[in-house]
Amino acid sequence: MSSLSDKNRSPFDRRARRSRAAIIGALNNLLLDGAIGEVTLNAVVNAAGISRSTFYLHFSNLDALIGTAITPLFNDLACASVDVGDLGRLQRILEHFWIKRRLARFLLIGRRSDKMTEILTISYMEALTQKRLGRKRMEDGDEITAAFLAAGTIGVLREWLTGRISVDSKAVASALASYGAASDLNID
Repeated sequence: MSSLSDKNRSPFDRRARRSRAAIIGALNNLLLDGAIGEVTLNAVVNAAGISRSTFYLHFSNLDALIGTAITPLFNDLACASVDVGDLGRLQRILEHFWIKRRLARFLLIGRRSDKMTEILTISYMEALTQKRLGRKRMEDGDEITAAFLAAGTIGVLREWLTGRISVDSKAVASALASYGAASDLNID
């Protein structure tokens, strides 16, 4: 089945994609501009130039939007963590977290921490699946491994970004890569 080109899609489809992109873009702009305390549903809706009802067509709440926005970065983090051969990539991702540490603390500490761990667990599941492609299918224990990796990663990031552990991004990358390498223990 071939996909429809943009010009063959209904105007509603194009408008829906534009609205969704505007919502995610508005959130990213608010977060990246350092307006963390001002990240509210009203602020996102106003910045996106949409109504609340349009927002709710795309996301169930603000946390769902935040989860959607953070998923690509978490996917990169998980893939880099389990890909032992690319420590530099992992270090660059961690340096991004360090530069944006105020934002990262907003996401990883407090009421959003559990949701971020849940999202990162899914990212680790996908990274492990990609890593093991052709070797074996995912097994029950792999979900536990992904949950362990996600909780450990969030914990390490939280401690590092709050300054409770004082090391550079290379040391954090090495630690996370070691945990990722341990995920190979379940491979036959």
